[in-house]
Amino acid sequence: MDSNNLLSLEYTFSSSLVSLRRSVSREISASVSKIRRQFLCVQSEFNNEISRLREQNKALVRTLQQMEEMIKGKEIEIYGLRHQLQSFSAGRGVCSNCSGDSIQARNTLVRNTVFNPTKKRPLTTVSYLV
Repeated sequence: MDSNNLLSLEYTFSSSLVSLRRSVSREISASVSKIRRQFLCVQSEFNNEISRLREQNKALVRTLQQMEEMIKGKEIEIYGLRHQLQSFSAGRGVCSNCSGDSIQARNTLVRNTVFNPTKKRPLTTVSYLV
């Protein structure tokens, strides 16, 4: 082969390699860009979901606090009713014929000794995640 043909072949080969390298580089860049866009989209969805869950958590914490306040109010109401019932029982516990304790008053005394009516349910504490 003559040197011109050899140079021409070398130039063609070199040009093909440069062209191949450029097309591979373009494909890699396109793939990286596509992956970057997908990542940003997923990251945005993730951040939106985290924000939504935080808002939902705050709403649930507020609801839980309101329910705890309602429970405390009901406990106070039950405590007051329990004392009213005890006062009512104490006022009617005397037999009108003999001025002695009636059977109802003795039963109330036994029941109050066995089942302590002043025991309230233990207050629960809730740790809030915000």
